Amino acid sequence: MTCDAAIRPPCILRSVGAGRRKLLLMAASALTPLTLSVAEPALAQCAGLLDNTTCTPGGNPYPSGINADGVGTNAPINLTLLPGVNVVIPPGPGGVNAVNAANTTGVTLGSANITITANDLTIANVANPLSNNNTGLRIQSSGDAIITATNTTIDVNGTASDWAILAFAMPNLTGFPHVASVNWSGQRLTSSGLESGGIQADNRGIGNAIVVASGDVNVVAGTGVGPSQYGLLAHSGDTLLVASAAGDASVTYNSGTINVDAARPRGILAWVGGNSGSATVTTAAGTVINVSGTQFGGPGVYVFSSSSAATDKLTANVASAITSSGPVTTNSANLPAGIRALNGAAAQIDVTYTGPGITTFGGNGTGITALSGSGSITVNSSGPINTTNGSNAVGILADSSGTILRRSPGLLTDRYQLLSLRNNSIIYKPSLSSLSIFLIKGSEKILLLFMSSWAIDMGSQPLFSNCTLCDVSSRTACIPVS
Repeated sequence: MTCDAAIRPPCILRSVGAGRRKLLLMAASALTPLTLSVAEPALAQCAGLLDNTTCTPGGNPYPSGINADGVGTNAPINLTLLPGVNVVIPPGPGGVNAVNAANTTGVTLGSANITITANDLTIANVANPLSNNNTGLRIQSSGDAIITATNTTIDVNGTASDWAILAFAMPNLTGFPHVASVNWSGQRLTSSGLESGGIQADNRGIGNAIVVASGDVNVVAGTGVGPSQYGLLAHSGDTLLVASAAGDASVTYNSGTINVDAARPRGILAWVGGNSGSATVTTAAGTVINVSGTQFGGPGVYVFSSSSAATDKLTANVASAITSSGPVTTNSANLPAGIRALNGAAAQIDVTYTGPGITTFGGNGTGITALSGSGSITVNSSGPINTTNGSNAVGILADSSGTILRRSPGLLTDRYQLLSLRNNSIIYKPSLSSLSIFLIKGSEKILLLFMSSWAIDMGSQPLFSNCTLCDVSSRTACIPVS
């Protein structure tokens, strides 16, 4: 899998990831562990067996971190952090998981669930910015991996693979699904470094990946070029250790502001990497998403699926204010976007935007992009879209024929090569000003709309039934493409 093609899966670099996982386990083993035989407090103020361990503020600031280690036993782990716990990692070699619970390093015969529950928790893992693999809350589970953290603030800093919250559901041979789930609320999460982010729920076996978040998320760029940074990421069907498996990926963002300043940013990503599964992103009114790409622009909201099942869906219900910035270059990999939905097969795509506005800066910008190999596409937008701040930019681009996915992306001004598109289903209800929009419809037609400021229902509008190129700003009849 490569990471440089804009239309390919939103991959996490395997060379970085593989090293990261080894480092994470080494860092975890360096901490004082809670083992099955531990009945006395570990680090003075954590008590109980692995399946019922509680840590109190009495151990603050837990300078070595908190580690519930069940690796080798495949034991269930239930770790509770009581209100007021404060974990501060001091200067040192770095590569530390501030709070970690793990019972596996790979594929297991059986499964055992892990949960971390926290309230009024503070984690600061920022004292070693020249190291990597610095995390806040982390689970690596042979069964369910479930993190619930309320009123929690986490700051991490490093050069690569630094996540405020990270939940891995690892593969097992039971044949049953398990979930990777993070539910967080708090003042903020901060992170830095390549292939880093605020929250990642990653399912490497069978089952769903779920992220629910409320609060501010800030991710700053690392050094170097190429890899991505993420605000919120839910990934099902991860093929790192086993063949792809079924599972849905969903992200719900309820309140706050996401800022991702990165080489290749992604604000929110719901990613289905398996052979079956639906991807869903939902954001609430009042939320804000800002992404800025130093190397390439990226999407504020991204739903992606490699599933070939026609019954699967990509759904984006977005009410956020979105700003996406990228360089001025029209390099085909530079794709700043408000909302992007991609599937190379037959999955249905539904995008609904009801937010106060999408604004893009830089070359090849799009307000909403929806591309499918052969599935139906519906785009409903009632919020304003401004993509006038860059070359080759469009408001809404939708194609369900697979033609654009097979072409080099970014050549959005090349109308004539797009006239073979068919089998599209598009509904577009904009409230826009001063922009151009591609609407690609069936019967080998393409509609290019200029500076629309009035509501259009493309679903059954007879005016456009035989159009190839229309100027609807003046509501004129169709103008044939020469």
